[in-house]
Amino acid sequence: MNYMEEYNRWLESDIVSEEDKEILRNYSDAEIEEFFDSPLNFGTAGIRKKMFLGSGALNKYTVAHITRGVCDFVLSQGKANPSVVIVYDSRNNSKEFAELTSRVLAAKGIHVFLYEDIRPTPELSFAVRYSQSAAGINITASHNTKEYNGYKVYGPDGIQLSPEEAAKVAAVIDGNDVLNPPEEMDFDKAVESGTIELINGYFDNIYLARVLQQSLMSEDVREKAKDMKVVYTAFHGTGSVFVPRVLERDGFEKVICEPNQIIPDGDFPTVKSPNPETKESFKLAIELAEKEGSDLVIGTDPDGDRCGVAVRGSNGFEVLTGNQVGILLLDYIIKSREASGGIPERNDYLTAINARDKDAILASMLVAEAACYHMCQGKTLLEALVDAEKTVSELESEINSWGIIN
Repeated sequence: MNYMEEYNRWLESDIVSEEDKEILRNYSDAEIEEFFDSPLNFGTAGIRKKMFLGSGALNKYTVAHITRGVCDFVLSQGKANPSVVIVYDSRNNSKEFAELTSRVLAAKGIHVFLYEDIRPTPELSFAVRYSQSAAGINITASHNTKEYNGYKVYGPDGIQLSPEEAAKVAAVIDGNDVLNPPEEMDFDKAVESGTIELINGYFDNIYLARVLQQSLMSEDVREKAKDMKVVYTAFHGTGSVFVPRVLERDGFEKVICEPNQIIPDGDFPTVKSPNPETKESFKLAIELAEKEGSDLVIGTDPDGDRCGVAVRGSNGFEVLTGNQVGILLLDYIIKSREASGGIPERNDYLTAINARDKDAILASMLVAEAACYHMCQGKTLLEALVDAEKTVSELESEINSWGIIN
């Protein structure tokens, strides 16, 4: 079936509302081809697409269609009374997609823990394991531009689906018709019956405690942290829920949040892209740091799994690469363990006790700690980076990851 045939099928379907058909009739030829040329491709990272009508985009029809495959994955585990945790970020339609997903799951008799407000990716990873759920779902497109959203699925181990698991979900999705939608349970009735359980702070304090448990600051460094200014930006995303609280509880009493970007907003009005890897995104936060006299800026992406760092240098602020931040964190962890006598007894420099996915909340805390630690040694983070790099014979720009699973 070519894309025009699929497009016309949507126009003729009784499932598609008249309001949506009117939108489809106004599509340009390019839009028809883009959003109907091929169906969604579900992989290990789920799906990430623009939010438009069509079988090749994210919308209420395709989200329900994807959820059918997740239902099959959950029920295939054979658990008695299985449950699923759902979180979502600040993007446009994220909450609506999350509620739709919960209705489809509830219709299958699957218990749903649905957050009432935005939460970061690492808390989902934690909550799935803590609640012993069969799966977790995150409605997010990470640091993509505002036109995008996504659908990420986690297994009972709190990790994104393996290729084999993702293939099974994809097979169910591909084997069904997007215009033959799965059954949905009425949201209010599902909440009233307890099939959908609305939660807000239920897992928060436990997750925060696990993050703070990984603090490595000595008491003398913590004393200095009281006076160190840290500028933080959430880029309008979920980091605003936890990063300021974590830093303050860890001893940083002068956390200064960029006032515009701390506000959740799916249009990301102050940046072209909410990507904490680019200096352009840090513009407002750096200006605030200059004004406040802070040497450190920390930023997290909309779903709170990526942490970016900008530090003051001789020629103004410099945004560090992921490799540079990784070197600094490893150097700080080793030095802190050495100082506390931890390395001889244990090799778990940083253990995954809170999440099994990238955790910008934890990373933000450790970056601030590392900056304070080196400040106590009379060094900036950039100077500490130079020293750390000297201990390595050769640095290559490649991506590697190591996981330590408890």
